[in-house]
Amino acid sequence: MSTRSNIGVLEEDGSLTIVYCHSDGYFSWNGVRLFDHWNSEARARQLIKLGDIGSLGEIAGQKHNFDWTFEEQFQLARGGIDWDKVNQDPRHRWTRYYGRDRGEKDIKPRSFASYEAFLEKDGGQEYLYLWDVRREEWITLCFHDEDPPFYRLEDIVAEVRREPKSGAHGRDSYSDDWVWPNPIQFGIDEEGEAHLPSPPSVNQPREYVAFV
Repeated sequence: MSTRSNIGVLEEDGSLTIVYCHSDGYFSWNGVRLFDHWNSEARARQLIKLGDIGSLGEIAGQKHNFDWTFEEQFQLARGGIDWDKVNQDPRHRWTRYYGRDRGEKDIKPRSFASYEAFLEKDGGQEYLYLWDVRREEWITLCFHDEDPPFYRLEDIVAEVRREPKSGAHGRDSYSDDWVWPNPIQFGIDEEGEAHLPSPPSVNQPREYVAFV
């Protein structure tokens, strides 16, 4: 069963541009790859430009067979896939796009006026990763809990590397040694409405304020 996620860009005005990613959405795969290989605004925009994703790679790569791991050369005589050979193939580092690599339609990036609009129309994946233009970094959350907080992806990746055997597939699989970092603070305006995360301040406590 695939771990689905959304990846996108959060603009300064609060609007979002989002794509779907089908596989390996958990922190220890997509989270680490985004932080290690797509860690800038330019890279984030390049990643989502081609639309919905089957699996996230280290680079966009070139047009190729979407199901290349099932080619005959990678099949074991006893059945199954020779993952050692797969990992040695340069395509192992490439991102698989539904449009470019499988010719599917209606897979372009989707735009939303706000985070709330995204939740109403296109939520439902297990993880969300956003390049926050204002903060100049990736932020992320896991939808395994109701009303989940956002975290800095840098903090999550640091915890993945400290405790690599826990939390691979979501909140329910985290070990007792996993430590959740401090959530990102969200401000509340004069009308009591939540708004975008603001850049961190040394004088600002990092406690979570839920969307209302």
